[in-house]
Amino acid sequence: MTEMEPPPPTAPEPAAPPPAAPQPVWQPAAAPPARPARPGAVTAASIILIVIGTLVSLLGLLVVLGGALIGTLGEGQDLGVDLPGVTGAVGGIVAVIGLIVVIFGVLELISGIFALLGRVWARILALVIAGLGALFALLGVVGSQSSEAGGPALNIVLLVAYIFVIWAMASAGRWYAER
Repeated sequence: MTEMEPPPPTAPEPAAPPPAAPQPVWQPAAAPPARPARPGAVTAASIILIVIGTLVSLLGLLVVLGGALIGTLGEGQDLGVDLPGVTGAVGGIVAVIGLIVVIFGVLELISGIFALLGRVWARILALVIAGLGALFALLGVVGSQSSEAGGPALNIVLLVAYIFVIWAMASAGRWYAER
């Protein structure tokens, strides 16, 4: 009988290829944290400041122009009173007051625009400007009680608007802090 011969040696089976490095799974970039929505009161207060600031600035420009006009009224006219330079001085004072009103209005406008954008410094400026505006409006209400012309209606509207701005900006501290 023939003996069974052992099978010829075979080459070792090749080892399985090394596992490929794990491929990273594509994921969209992580979204930045969501910004909190701007409170409606901040939006309304900022718009109020922008509107009032624009109107006050225009009023201040009219006062500056009025001061320039007053300064030129006395020139070349004989008023029967010998007070040289008085009309120029009064016109200068009126123009300076008008310039102060323009600056106040521009500060209102700037604080309204940047408070709307979420700047903390604009919120603080809005609080200060609205506080000063409320004081002036209150003085206007008190002063108009003694006169019969017009009454205090405009000053009351301004006072309410400024008080709303103060409340809205003071209560929105968390939104400004989270930005």
